[in-house]
Amino acid sequence: MEEEMGRRPRSGAEFVDEYRNMLIQRVSSVMGIADHLQSKKMIPAEIHANIQTGKTSQDQMRILYRALDSGGRAAKEEFYEILKTMMPSLVSELEAGPRTSNEVKTKSEEHLENKIKYDLRWALNHLDEADLKKFKNNLCDCWLEPRLHHNVKRLRNNMDLADLLINTFTARNAVQVTMEILRMIGHKRIAERLKWAIELSLFSFFVEENREKLIQRVSSVMEIADQLKRRDMITDEMYSSIQTAKTPEEQMKILYSALDSGGRAVKVEFYKILQRMEPLLLHELAEHSDIFSSYISTLTQSDTKDVIKKLKHHKYIHTTSDCELIPERKHKPSCHPHEYQPTLSLMDEEIFNPETVEKSQGDKITSSYRFLCHHAGHFQCKVTGLVFVMEGEGEVLYKIEPWDTQQLDGLGKMTRAGPLYNIECCKGPISHLHLPHCEIIDDTEENKVKQAVAHFTDDNVEIITPLQVTSTHVIIRIQGLSLLGIISDLRDLLFKPHLINAQVLLFYKTLAVTQSVNILYIHLLPGNIPTDEVIKKRKSIKYIETTSKCQLIPGRKYKPSCHPHEYQPTVETFDIDLHLTSLNFHATFEVFLDCETKNARIGLLDEYGREVWEPRRVFLTADTSAEATSPKVAAAVKFVDEHRPAIIQRISSVKEIADDLLSKKIISEEMNNKIRGEKTSQDQMRILYDGLNSGGAAVKAEFYEILKVKLQSLVDELEAGSSKTQ
Repeated sequence: MEEEMGRRPRSGAEFVDEYRNMLIQRVSSVMGIADHLQSKKMIPAEIHANIQTGKTSQDQMRILYRALDSGGRAAKEEFYEILKTMMPSLVSELEAGPRTSNEVKTKSEEHLENKIKYDLRWALNHLDEADLKKFKNNLCDCWLEPRLHHNVKRLRNNMDLADLLINTFTARNAVQVTMEILRMIGHKRIAERLKWAIELSLFSFFVEENREKLIQRVSSVMEIADQLKRRDMITDEMYSSIQTAKTPEEQMKILYSALDSGGRAVKVEFYKILQRMEPLLLHELAEHSDIFSSYISTLTQSDTKDVIKKLKHHKYIHTTSDCELIPERKHKPSCHPHEYQPTLSLMDEEIFNPETVEKSQGDKITSSYRFLCHHAGHFQCKVTGLVFVMEGEGEVLYKIEPWDTQQLDGLGKMTRAGPLYNIECCKGPISHLHLPHCEIIDDTEENKVKQAVAHFTDDNVEIITPLQVTSTHVIIRIQGLSLLGIISDLRDLLFKPHLINAQVLLFYKTLAVTQSVNILYIHLLPGNIPTDEVIKKRKSIKYIETTSKCQLIPGRKYKPSCHPHEYQPTVETFDIDLHLTSLNFHATFEVFLDCETKNARIGLLDEYGREVWEPRRVFLTADTSAEATSPKVAAAVKFVDEHRPAIIQRISSVKEIADDLLSKKIISEEMNNKIRGEKTSQDQMRILYDGLNSGGAAVKAEFYEILKVKLQSLVDELEAGSSKTQ
């Protein structure tokens, strides 16, 4: 009988059966495969729909495997052929089989594997006894590896468990398996910290593996040494030795001796400096490092389903999506001859979408955000950037309010440095709060801006010293809630002018004067002001979505780059305080465009004419109505579209609704007559939906408002059903 480790599948169907567990873990573009199989009638439409609802690629693959088992050999053979086309390297790797004991690993591979083993043990050590038991149970339940079931009960400690994971799955796949199980048992934070630890090990490994090539090819050694010296990562003596070396190669050899003595932290910092200074060289070397690129591809796999959900108003195009990216490295599209903007961008990540709650106060309607938390953890608001650290189930209400110009009286030279948040925890405890800031963190003491958080209660103000200031947030421990906002030392801003993270937001509308005129409004704002808050204030004009990030200096003057179009004023000062105290978000510049202009190139220059925001091509042909940008209208449109089948089936008083829409001139007389000519309410509603679809967002929003008046119970029932499925 063939030994298990030496056996190779003899057909595509056997391959699919043999490597079931590995394929479930490592195939990420599941919907593309499902689309192909459905087009060949290898899986039914119902299974295809079930796959689409899977929360992770692993869940989707498990559903797909059930369909393959039902479909038999032909379906598995077709699946195998698709894999060979879409993921040839994965198929080749699995068919080649595991490394035999006779194959010798390189010293660097052994070193990396040993680091990963300790990183895995570190993550497992953070689990208590009950969670560790859950981890082992999930490990055995999800992977049908005989070695796991046989050995997991004999483990003496977490190092043995890390060994078992690596010996069963290989070091790279052990990382992925461990991260998935940690997420399954509710420890997403440990999974992310493990990912971060593995990345540090990889960067250190990369520096060691490419020693000779980097010594030969890095030329800007002194610039690298300068940055390492500023961070106290190399000594003055070592810096002087590098400085006196005659060639870049000699400088790099001396620098490497400093890296070796400094350990992993210095090597990781060296790698990050190379990312900024030598991105093309790093990319080339990474492409030729099978170990490094394979680990990075494992760590950077994302849940496509989550991305689709967040971008639900955009069309998702199924395609083969696997690629290899390095975190924090800049990337750009390849789409010649088409244009794109900006030329380089970084990957971002977001967490949850808050619910908007409106309250009437006399003639005024105020809106707040609401976050319903179901378990302990860290939760980031997609709209505001706030992070709530919850100790359990709870409910948080929060909104942004204008700063009072007298709130900081008596606090010396402190000034406002971010929005003022009014936060109430209606239920459940918040232990920590992360407030987004817009400072560009520099570790050098001379450029460091001192930040704190002002906490206002009644007539009192408390200055809270942060526990930590990250590159994006100021972190504080919560003792009480109400009004909280970031403040900075005004002297730092006056005497040490420095760049901050800012944003350029664009709005436009058409005015009828003697002829049609388009006016484009340019807003210069701090980066920690939520875009949605600005859109609310400017709801009468069209928001133009574009890449808005830039870096500006408070107190400095700027002007648009928009030739040949006219603009006013000629220059304007970037003033943070103005926006934080008024929250009116008035435009900084107006650009005048003639009626024939369909698109324009808009950029930003400083007072010396230097480009600070790369020109974007702006298209002016979209819907300019206020309704198109209103979050309230967007929610109404979503409801009407999402519940079309239920509305068609359950609304009987269609003629009455049509009369209302006709009286408001929202549908035509002809449409109304067509509705009345149909015999059943379902057919009447189908005709009405044709009118809603042709009328656009405003018509659907009005229809939704009529439903809320006439059929409130139906609206409540459908909305409650939607919230349960999310």
